Amino acid sequence: MIKLIVGKKGSGKTKQLIEMVNQAASEHAGSILCIENGNSLTLDINHDARLIDYSEYPLTGFNAFAGFLFGCYAQNYDLVHVFIDNLLKIVKVGTDEELAAFIELLASKSETMGIDFTMIISKDVEELPESVRKYVC
Repeated sequence: MIKLIVGKKGSGKTKQLIEMVNQAASEHAGSILCIENGNSLTLDINHDARLIDYSEYPLTGFNAFAGFLFGCYAQNYDLVHVFIDNLLKIVKVGTDEELAAFIELLASKSETMGIDFTMIISKDVEELPESVRKYVC
């Protein structure tokens, strides 16, 4: 399952993500992963969820980030939910077409791997590619 939390800066997306991470960490038996660009969520995220600062890894673009995510899964088959804070800030570069392809890749892998993905995208819904809008929660 893919969920996108979408909105402009300051609309409460990160607060919503933190609540979702903490709820998932308290309810799921499997591993919960939260990826951010920096370490601002360290004190907000339940210690049962693993928090990764993506800025420590010199990767740019949707393909590199997809490889990173699949590497996390390969290392831990108990992974049940991945939360991503500010996807576009993490990948740094990419077109709307690459964003759509990335989301569709995760949607297909979500089913086969049994992982849910919840991501923040700092844009208005109208700015997203049409194929991606169906995942906005």
